[in-house]
Amino acid sequence: MISKERWSLHRRTLLTGLVGLGAAAVIEGNKAVAAVEQNTLKRRGIGLVACELERASSGFTLFAPHFVESRTVYLIDLQGRVVHTWNMPYPPGLSGYLTERGTLFYNGRTPEESFLSRFPFKGGVVLEVDWNGKMLWELRHPDHHHHGILLRNGNVLLHCMGQVPEEIARRVRGGMVENNMQSGQYAARPEADAEKMYSDYLAELTPSGQTVWEWRTWEHLDPVADGIAEVQAPLGENAGGFLGPLVTLWLLYLLNGELRVIFYAALLPALAGVLIVMVVHERPPQAEKKIDHLESRALPTPYWKLLAVTAVFSIGNSSNSFLILRTQELGASTISITIIYASFNLIAALASYPLSRLSDMLGRRIPLIGSFVIFAIVYSGFYLLRSLPASIALFALYGVHQGVFRSIGKTYASDLAPEHLRATGIGWYHATVGLLQLFSSLLAGVLWDKMGHSSVFLLGLASAVAGIAAAILFLPSETDPAAARS
Repeated sequence: MISKERWSLHRRTLLTGLVGLGAAAVIEGNKAVAAVEQNTLKRRGIGLVACELERASSGFTLFAPHFVESRTVYLIDLQGRVVHTWNMPYPPGLSGYLTERGTLFYNGRTPEESFLSRFPFKGGVVLEVDWNGKMLWELRHPDHHHHGILLRNGNVLLHCMGQVPEEIARRVRGGMVENNMQSGQYAARPEADAEKMYSDYLAELTPSGQTVWEWRTWEHLDPVADGIAEVQAPLGENAGGFLGPLVTLWLLYLLNGELRVIFYAALLPALAGVLIVMVVHERPPQAEKKIDHLESRALPTPYWKLLAVTAVFSIGNSSNSFLILRTQELGASTISITIIYASFNLIAALASYPLSRLSDMLGRRIPLIGSFVIFAIVYSGFYLLRSLPASIALFALYGVHQGVFRSIGKTYASDLAPEHLRATGIGWYHATVGLLQLFSSLLAGVLWDKMGHSSVFLLGLASAVAGIAAAILFLPSETDPAAARS
């Protein structure tokens, strides 16, 4: 039996040894990590940049440069030396590997035109070659994309994409029209595919091309219960505007109305946002697609008409602070204002999605004019009415305007801009709205002080009426973006 004194000594000795071992491991680990430059910017270039042989997994690396003009597959060792190459009949797709018997299974990209041609993940062919590059078999499939694998039974399982039957596509909930997706990742969708929906399916085939089995997603998912996630940026923007005032309300209660501390606390999420943006890795632009974004002549006339209409409306679209000040004049406390403003942002968030979906069916023009009309009603109400309940109701209605104007305005600008200048078009749109809102707010501040508080709302009403008239006269009425651009 071990005495307590001896066990205590053994325990201290054991703990000391473990601490020493851990410290040694950390020190050695840091030395090992330090052997490879951890800054990715400093590891740029070609060839072997760094290798830590004692810590790297043994073996070889198989890769193919993903360029249309490249058809070479490389096998390299840990020193970066080329061990073997294969010259393939097709450019690489997105996957390939060495099989257990030493052959190369290869996903390639075929040149024929199809609905997948505009995507960087197009496939079209899988094949198997031996060590010397001799073709053992080849299988082509027009719907193949991304990946294919060789099964144990000798067949091939392909990742494919096919058209969803129209009767199912009509019932699918959620998502958005592709033309509204602000992404330059893919080429423009052909007009023939404008109303079609595509989804994934799996296909098992023999190397000779005979289909053994298929599993289609649309046959196993419910179009309503398993709908597509909603993709609407304004919903997130306005939801943040709803949560922010609620956090402010909680801080007001916690800090007994100490506004100075709340302003300092607002720096924290702003700094967090900056840090998040700093770690985002942006895909570098392709050199062959250099565009002069200041060449305004490349943007069509309907786009500039939209910009002019937006400018006319924005002359009186001053800061929301004037609505808040008017509500405070009518007797609202700081806490009440916070709740009212949070509700305003919540209504904007809730209104943005269904009304944006409505614009997919009716076109952008009618909902945008409707947002101008709502703005005119709100500002005329603030000009004429003098009661707090009326002010609260008008603020709620103003949330509908905000949800529609933010989402549909920039979507309209995106629709009317050519594909290769879409980001430029959205940029000009936001610059116009932002600069004129700054001008409008400065002008409203002068009017508030010099000509009375009601003059600010009279200015907003006048600019809204002018914007409605300009929109009716000049905005294109086509619901199809391609037609509206012409």
